[in-house]
Amino acid sequence: MTDLFTYIKERIVLLNWAALAFALVCFAHGSFGLNGRRLAESVGVLLFLILFRLYDDVANSKIDQHKPNRSYTISTTAACLKRYFYALYIGFILLISFQDGLQAILLISFLFLSEISYYFLFTFRKIRLLLPLLKYPFAVIAIGSYDAYATLGLFLIFVLIEYRDEDIISKITALPILITAYALCYFIDGISQVSIIFLILSTAALLTMQKQTRYLLLFLYITNTAF
Repeated sequence: MTDLFTYIKERIVLLNWAALAFALVCFAHGSFGLNGRRLAESVGVLLFLILFRLYDDVANSKIDQHKPNRSYTISTTAACLKRYFYALYIGFILLISFQDGLQAILLISFLFLSEISYYFLFTFRKIRLLLPLLKYPFAVIAIGSYDAYATLGLFLIFVLIEYRDEDIISKITALPILITAYALCYFIDGISQVSIIFLILSTAALLTMQKQTRYLLLFLYITNTAF
């Protein structure tokens, strides 16, 4: 268990992940609010996100060897963490199956999809960066969001953040992606003055964004869906 605790200490800032899990739950429901159901869903999403952060890190163990404070880059540690992932994920699926059989099936399907995607697409860098982002729209869908357009827009926001973080695209190139993400929201809710304000704020945030504030785009997009 020492390897797992060390990994969590190195890679998981629990407060940040908990805030993200709650934000995704609110996004799925289309409004902000806290009750017993949403709290339980947030805990489930938090566990799911952390498990697949572990899954992706283990997959990247050789690529990340040049990065400091990454114990999972040691081959023996990576192998141990991989076993922990499968054991914990199976336990997670069994736990969910007692509450919702459909969600358990979705979790199994997502693992199967991830295995195939990482096996065939991992060598392509630009695609490899997208693979860990799939867990975010999946979590929203698993909760029960029926706004497929906004969920696709959410994925585009994550893509934008990731590609900007890795300097794959410029701010100007990212702008059409941002506009497309917001346009997808308008398919269901239509255009309002509030949505235009959020788009303007997001555009300003993108053009002036520093790495430390990159998740402001995500906050603005999710908040936009609550109005």
